[in-house]
Formats: sequence, structure tokens, C-alpha cells
Amino acid sequence: MNLLNKFKKLSQLKRNVFSGTFLAGIHIILLFIAYPIYIKYLGIERYGLWAVISVVLSFSQMGDLGINEAIIKYTAEEYGKKNFQEIGSYIVTASLILIIPSLLIIIILTIFNENILDLLKLSTSIRQEVKYIIPFFGILTSLIFYSNIIWGALKGIGRVDLANYIFAIVQLLQVIISIILIILGLGIWGLLLGNFVLYIFLFILCFLILKKVFKLTIFKVSYFDIRKIKKLIKFGGTIFGSKLIAIVLDPFNRIIITRFIGLSAVAYYDISLKVVKNLRSLFQMGLYATMPKVSELSSGNIGRNFGISNIHKKGIKFVLFFALPLFVLMFLVGKPVLNLWLGDSYNFNILVSLRVFLVAYFVNLLSVPAYYLFMGLGKVRVCFYNIMIQSLINIVFIGFIVIFIKNINLIEVVLICSSSLIISAIYVLIKFRIFEKSLFKGK
Repeated sequence: MNLLNKFKKLSQLKRNVFSGTFLAGIHIILLFIAYPIYIKYLGIERYGLWAVISVVLSFSQMGDLGINEAIIKYTAEEYGKKNFQEIGSYIVTASLILIIPSLLIIIILTIFNENILDLLKLSTSIRQEVKYIIPFFGILTSLIFYSNIIWGALKGIGRVDLANYIFAIVQLLQVIISIILIILGLGIWGLLLGNFVLYIFLFILCFLILKKVFKLTIFKVSYFDIRKIKKLIKFGGTIFGSKLIAIVLDPFNRIIITRFIGLSAVAYYDISLKVVKNLRSLFQMGLYATMPKVSELSSGNIGRNFGISNIHKKGIKFVLFFALPLFVLMFLVGKPVLNLWLGDSYNFNILVSLRVFLVAYFVNLLSVPAYYLFMGLGKVRVCFYNIMIQSLINIVFIGFIVIFIKNINLIEVVLICSSSLIISAIYVLIKFRIFEKSLFKGK
């Protein structure tokens, strides 16, 4: 009871940060439970196959044009001014904008299904297994677009905590459904259907909370405002550019590994990367809650500069005090943890990749408070250049090895990817230092 009372006394921002860490923790727990089951019933190669073809889903999500992040920013600004009708207007306008890319993605994935499979150079038997799955990614992508609009609006009104707890619930449901379907023999189709369950329930729950609890009128067509299209696309366009570059990065690495090393290596890459990304997300998702708060602060003037600077300092302390010990611990105990978790599926390449990624993602995590601060203020060019630096370094160096040396191994891919993460993080930290100096000079 005392713990509950202490939680109730926390500021909304602290609750939001805590909820992000909680959601990431739930994701890690589900990861450790689900992966051994996935690998047991699918086999390491078929799980590697899912990791490769899910690249298509990553590519297709570029079609949201950065609208999701724009919704969070502008909803936060209007909520700070208590303009509730304007929030509904942004939601309706964003929803209508995304109709065209949603339809285009479904059509493109249906028409070019065979070409996508050709690119992956899959064996005949595996190709037959996934032949009809690609078009369904188009429908799933559209569902993700609209779920993210409603989910983003809930975050924008300052209730990142509610948004994260809802996602934790539906993610648990997704894993349960996926495991049941895989055990029943549906193979990777079970993973696809689990994703459909996740985003259908995410949309329904967030919609009901916005409508019933916060009394927001959401899908009222008369709220459409053509003037907001420009604002949403201007902000979202830079985010879209960042996603467009970033989205090439991971799929590029997976395709290179598939073609030049093998499906098993894709699985090793995917496992090590997901472990570290989920560890990082324990803190990144908490820090994400600062973005709508910064947007809300930017809509006023009183204490704006000191409030923004204070949020960044607390973010850095959060990373150093809580993330650093956990990253160091995982680096030291990675081998026994992986052995216990994966059993016979353990491979030394997973451990080496894990340790390299741990170093890179921690350094990158130090830049996250500044990254979300820039995003909340609408200075998204810094975010764009951050992703561009990371992607260019990764693609140019791996491409050079593949083209001129004509031979590459998994650890080389991991080292290049990690180096790009560190260099891009240094860029953001330098830009923030310059920005902070100008902040208190009144520039």
C-alpha cells in the first residue's frame, strides 16, 4: 500500500517514464519466454526466415510519412493550450492523409510479391511456405498506421503511462496467441496472426479510452482541416526521411547476411540484436515520454529554457545510474544467460555479437535524451542527420567489403553496424552542447 501511495505522488512525467521502462521490461520477459518456444517449434532456419521476411513489414511502415510522431507533438501542444477540438482535428486529418499510402502499400506488396521472394533467393520449399504471406503484410501495415495514430494521441495528451500499459497487455495477448498457433502447426503464419491481434486490440482499447475517459471526439469528418496537412507533413516529412534511411539499414544487413552467410547467421544476428535493443528499450522507452512533455513546454514561455535543460540533465542521470550497471552486468554474464536461454541453439557468434552491440547501444543511449528533446522542439533535422550518418557508414563499409573483397562474416557486419551507432550518437551529443549554449544566450 505504501508503494502504491508513493507511485500516486509521482509527477505525471515520472509516471510516464516509469511506464516506458515497465513496458520494455515486459517485452524482455516475453522475449525470453517466447523465443525458445518459437525456435523449438519453427527451427532456427525458419525463425531466421521470419526475421528476413518481416523486413518487408519494416519497409512498408515507411508509408506512415512520419505522421505518428507528428500526432504526438501537435497533440501535446494543443493539450498544453487545452484546445481539445484541435486534437480531434489533427487525428481526423492524419487519418485521411494515410488512406492513400495504405492502399498503395497493399497494392504494391500484392503485385510485387514474387519479386520480393526473388530478391531473398529462398529455396523452392521455403518459398512455397511464404508465397502468400507477403500481401498480408500490406493489410497489417495499414492497421499499424491507424493504431499508431490513436496510440500517439493518447501519448500526446500526457498519458504515456496509460498508452504503455495498454501496449503491455496487448503484447502479452499477442505472444500467447502466436505460441498457441505455432504449436498447432501454423508455423510463421502464427507469428503474423499474433501481430494482427496486437494492433486490432491496441486500436480498440486506445480509442475507447480517448472517447469514454477523456471525452474526445475523434473521427468526426467535419474536423478535417486542410491547413493541418501542411503542418503534419512538414514535421512528419523529416521524420519520414529519417525512417526511410533507417529502414534500409537493418533490412540491408539482414539481406547481406542471408545472401553471403546464411539463414542461421540471420537468426544469430537477430537474437543478439533483439536482446540488446530490448535491454536498451528499458531506458529508451522511458526517455521517450520526455518528447511530448518538451512539446508541451515549447507551447509556453514561463520557465521554458530551464525546464527543457532540466529534463535533459535528468535523462542523462537516468542513463548513467540505471542503464550503465545493467549493460555492464549483461556484458559479463552474457554467456551463461544465453546458454540457459537458448540451450542447444546457442552459438558463440551470438555472444560475440551481443557484447559488441552492448557497447555500441550504451554509447548511443547517452544521446537519446538529446534526440527526443530535439524531436519535441520540432528540430527534426538533427534527428534526420543522426540517422543518415549511421546508415551511410553502415551501408558504405559493408557494401565496400561485399563488392571488392567479396567475402564477409557475421562479426564484421556487427562491428560496422556498431561503429555507425557510436559515431551518430557523438554527432547528436555535439549538436546538443551547441544548442544548450544558445538556449541561455537567448538565441
